[in-house]
Amino acid sequence: MSKFLLIDDDRVFHLISSKIIERSGRPVQIKTTLSAIDALEFLKGCNRAYDLPDIILLDIRMPEMDGFGFLDVFYTLKFPENKEIIVYLLSSSVDSRDIEKAATYTKLKGFLSKPLKETDLKEIFKELDKNNS
Repeated sequence: MSKFLLIDDDRVFHLISSKIIERSGRPVQIKTTLSAIDALEFLKGCNRAYDLPDIILLDIRMPEMDGFGFLDVFYTLKFPENKEIIVYLLSSSVDSRDIEKAATYTKLKGFLSKPLKETDLKEIFKELDKNNS
């Protein structure tokens, strides 16, 4: 089962993206948070690798803490069993500065444009399969 964590302050994004992921035909579990801070609290509270997501889809523009602030903290965390979590930025931003800044995060797997598309999801699952082999 592939576990997703969607981090976005937009409930409509959660609904639409969840439906697209569920229609993939693969067994999935989806958790959503409305803020980067809530997502970090969730991740820090996971005591077993099994409880952690495999994939994070992260928005850039959010109140309190943006996606880049999340990444700055996230990449300092150590997870049980050294679990590797794949992170994609998924944003409606077309600001070239966001794309350039995203490129400075070498562990980040990609920068996707909203809305999530089935072709993006195929790429995400391909990366996940490669990571699990």
